[in-house]
Amino acid sequence: MKRSTIPIIYLLVLAASLTAQNSMQDSSIDTSGALPPAQAIWRSAVLPGWGQIYQERLIQGAVFSFATLGLYFQSFYHLDRYNKYGDPEDQSRFKTFLSLGILFHIGNIIDAADAGYRLKPKGWQGELLGDKPLKSPWGAVLRSAIIPGWGQIYTENYIKAVAYFGLNGYMLYRMHIANQKYWKTKEAKYREDRTRFAWYFGVAYLLTLADAYASAYLFKFDEAIEIAVSPILVPDQIALNVY
Repeated sequence: MKRSTIPIIYLLVLAASLTAQNSMQDSSIDTSGALPPAQAIWRSAVLPGWGQIYQERLIQGAVFSFATLGLYFQSFYHLDRYNKYGDPEDQSRFKTFLSLGILFHIGNIIDAADAGYRLKPKGWQGELLGDKPLKSPWGAVLRSAIIPGWGQIYTENYIKAVAYFGLNGYMLYRMHIANQKYWKTKEAKYREDRTRFAWYFGVAYLLTLADAYASAYLFKFDEAIEIAVSPILVPDQIALNVY
């Protein structure tokens, strides 16, 4: 097994373990208020992990997103090398990584469908916060699509905004430098660098958009929990009021 596939397979095992744990813990949950499974399914089909985020399962969403996109990145990287150099080993690696990526993608959809039929949301989609998010998720995505990090500023995650802006800017800068050197020298190594950093930028860009979407949904979520549960002082006793 290639060394680069081990961390990704570990992520799949982690996702499966988390799903099984949730299944054991939530087997008695009333699903009358569950989200429509179709909404989670099409989201996970479009972008791995999105359906899990929609279902408030952020860890599973991150695991499926990183694992699946990482496998797709590796597959198309080796496809690009095969098209350039015709090495059969690159063709074999392309097929392997693509097959694993599709497997993860399907598993991500099945996981979203299974959770959609079993689980009832408790947070921003469910009983605790039944109203619309305070920040528009798609508004955050649109802002980060125009300028990476702008969506994070919109959701008041300023450190994340600087980090994502710097990450995307760095990838674009390295891609630009490699492109300039390639056109000056026509050396294959600079063309490979340009392709590699283009893929890195694509992954960083998608992660920026996904984070903006999730951050908008979670905006002031911790404050809402503090407001929803507050202590009440009553003579001779202390009560806990839950709104």
